[in-house]
Amino acid sequence: MADPMEQDWRYLKPRKLASIGPEEYIRERMFEYRKWADGKAVKAKFWFQWMRTVAVVGAAVVPVLVNVEFPYQRLATTLISLTVVTLVSLESVLHFGDQWKNYRSTEQFVAQEYFCFTAGDGEYKGLEAPAGLPAAGRAHRGRHRLGELVHAERPDGGVAAPQR
Repeated sequence: MADPMEQDWRYLKPRKLASIGPEEYIRERMFEYRKWADGKAVKAKFWFQWMRTVAVVGAAVVPVLVNVEFPYQRLATTLISLTVVTLVSLESVLHFGDQWKNYRSTEQFVAQEYFCFTAGDGEYKGLEAPAGLPAAGRAHRGRHRLGELVHAERPDGGVAAPQR
């Protein structure tokens, strides 16, 4: 297994301009971005599904509890109802469902671009390094194309930047 310091972007050695090849670009940029977006999607999906499940079960249980006599019935139904209302309200503020879909579609988009880039297909068909430049020319042109496509895909024209 590789040394973790070699894989962490904070420990990468400085390079000369246009000295990065396609393999390094994919390893250092595309894979890291996919990993970040995937992690965000997994967390957002977990919270969305957890909140939705608790809200649905709570909403189904309250009418049953109202019709059954037991000690602290009013307190239990009030607390469960309050929990349901709180979770539904929080979803309208935190938007875990929207975040899950956005992060997952971003991760899948970057994956699609990776496969198109490495296969030389789609927008990357016929993309070769200019004469006199190392193989980094293809990666450089591909990076610009990827950035253009990501910006074009987002309705707000922006890109979600990885936050640490």
